[in-house]
Amino acid sequence: EQVERILVAAFRVLEEAGLEIRSPAARAVYRQAGALVDEETQMVRLGRDLVEALLAHAPERFVLHARNPDRHLHVGGNIVNFGPVNGAPNITDCERGRRYGDLEAFRNILKLTHRLGILHWQGGVVVEPVDVPVPIRHLAMYQAHIEHADIVWAARGIGGVQAEDAIALSAIEHGCSIEALASRPTLMTVTNVNSPRRVDEEILDNIMVMARHGQCVAITPFTLMGAMAPVTLAGALVQQTAETLCIVALCQMIRPGTPCVMGSFTSNVDMRTGSPAFGTPEYVNAVLASAQIGRRLKIPVRTSAVNASPVVDAQSTYETAFSLQAAILSHSHLINHAAGWLEGGLSASME
Repeated sequence: EQVERILVAAFRVLEEAGLEIRSPAARAVYRQAGALVDEETQMVRLGRDLVEALLAHAPERFVLHARNPDRHLHVGGNIVNFGPVNGAPNITDCERGRRYGDLEAFRNILKLTHRLGILHWQGGVVVEPVDVPVPIRHLAMYQAHIEHADIVWAARGIGGVQAEDAIALSAIEHGCSIEALASRPTLMTVTNVNSPRRVDEEILDNIMVMARHGQCVAITPFTLMGAMAPVTLAGALVQQTAETLCIVALCQMIRPGTPCVMGSFTSNVDMRTGSPAFGTPEYVNAVLASAQIGRRLKIPVRTSAVNASPVVDAQSTYETAFSLQAAILSHSHLINHAAGWLEGGLSASME
């Protein structure tokens, strides 16, 4: 009954308030599919009947194909997958301490992920290689993914060019045409919403390129209670669900059957400092509820194993344990940041 109340409220948000879609191309897709689009405010509103009709096309389970056929990533159903830290600007280890990420650190994490054999995909931007110029940084990362591991990897979640290059390189890696990838998806993009209720053009470009080519889009609203979302758990879940459904609907408008994942990153902030808090009881409850909502909608779910400690210590251990236990008990299908996350995501830890 509580899940249904959250869904009713999420559909009301979509119908009455909508999302600010900052891409003319994306707004055109929404308009053509029957959404209400206000060009002046860039707001897009979707009726429940339209969203539910589009959701019917989103697969409940799918397979992302790895170069190593023994390591295909099965998403959905009765399967839980683990992935490494993602998006950290810093690298840290016991020998050299905390420092900006570089390409060497990026490659080392991929080698470690490959050799450990306990992670089911090798991540995307596991640590930001700031020593590589921004215009070609994504190419260096994609090359490292292909050279140092043979499991599924993720494109950078911002920018259309970054998505197009990932698809082109994945086709080379798998020895097939770009068109053939659509029937045999190999990539995912883990991307966000500029919560509350806004999606910028760079993110939408990335999503639309991936959807056009039939690759997996894991859309993750950044809903921190008390900052970018209501301070109550129910309110934050309503917003998270509405933002996710708006983007899943867009993917199905572009290419029916596009594999999509409902991302959950709802947590709380320290109400004194405003800094994000992870591994908290609120985060645990949000993970459990998000997976229930995903099952009700028949969309695979992505959650995380996170902590806020700056070092590998008792705090990082018990906060990670709390969030990881919630992710597993909830039966989330993709558990991001399952290894290496530290300092609220500011550091990727080799240990």
